[in-house]
Formats: sequence, C-alpha cells, structure tokens
Amino acid sequence: MANAGADSVQPRSKPARPGGPVPLDWIEPLSQALIQLRTGISGAKLYTLDSKQYLRMTETVAGAWQTVLDGLGALNINVDHGETVVNGERVVLSAYGALAAKNLEAAMREASLRSLNMSPGLSAQELAVFMQLLARNKFGSTDGKEINRRLHEQGVEHITVNEVTYVAVGEGDAVMGSGGVAGGAGGGTAVGAGTLATSARSILEYDAYQWTENNQ
Repeated sequence: MANAGADSVQPRSKPARPGGPVPLDWIEPLSQALIQLRTGISGAKLYTLDSKQYLRMTETVAGAWQTVLDGLGALNINVDHGETVVNGERVVLSAYGALAAKNLEAAMREASLRSLNMSPGLSAQELAVFMQLLARNKFGSTDGKEINRRLHEQGVEHITVNEVTYVAVGEGDAVMGSGGVAGGAGGGTAVGAGTLATSARSILEYDAYQWTENNQ
C-alpha cells in the first residue's frame, strides 16, 4: 500500500534507541499522522466500517502512520492537558498537530484510555476497526486488558491501549493515575473533560465534512 500521507522527502534520522525520543526531523510527519488520525476518527463518527468514503479515508490515515512507524518503530503516545508525550518524552508538535493531539486526548478520555501503543506493520483495516471503536466508544469496557483482548479478536494486532486509573486521596477527591490530572469534590475534572470532549466533537465533525467535500 502506498503511503498516501507521507511527505515526498522522508526524514533520515532514527531514534538513538528503539522506543527513544522522536528526532526533530520526524516532528512534522508525526504531526501529519495525528492530523490524519483526527480526520479518521471524525469519519468513523459519520460512516460505517464498510462505507466507501470511510475506507478511502482510512487508507490515507494508514499511509501517514505507516511512514512514521516504519521510520521510528513502535510508539507509545500519551496526551495529557494538551501535552503530547511520545515514548516518555514531551514532543512539541506543529500547531495543527497539537490541535489534533488535543482532539485525540478528548476521544481517549471519553473511552477512559490513557495512552496508545502503535507498532510497525499497522494496516488500514486495523486502523479502520480501531477508529470505529474509539469514535463510538464501543470498547465495551474501561479495562485495558479487556479492550486489548477485544482488539485482538477483531484483528487489531498493532494497536494496544492503556487505561486511566484512579486512586482516592481523600473524601470526594481523586487523582488520575499516570495522567497527572487531579479532581476535587466540586467535580471540576468531569466538567473540564466534558467541555473538551464537546469542543472536540464539533471539530471532528467539521473535519469529516471537509474531507468528504474535497474527495467526492
């Protein structure tokens, strides 16, 4: 499959070690891959898994991610309060890439996911299934092991997830484990997450509309 989302000139740098920091010349391809993923998630909200529009969209998303994963190897991606962390290192994305990451964060929060693991070999079909489940929050569980089992059953071998965990620290208080988000008795965390998710949905729907208009 051609890498439809790839730039014509590929970066040459490789991580210093497998799973290491993202080299500077890979920031733009990674940003583009996140932008494509945002568009794919928006498409998954509007189209069914077998629709022609969605399958065409998925090919573009897959091309961008195949370029990145083939060049950088397996990635762990976590977005927390707009801060993108890849393989444990903060990454400063392009402006549009950062916006796409925030929308991914909102979709992941709705599904109670903390981070994604993506590895080389990822196919368009795997992405198509995963984006449908994420966009529609159809994982059927908030337990990471159970979600990964379901993904495996549906043929998704190159994406796994890690769930959000909560640890009580006092009456009415909670801390989001590994995500670094604290919530008080007043429910501020829930309101903030809801606002972020609502904003994300409107942007995602616009993305899908624009993609369809441009690719009739």
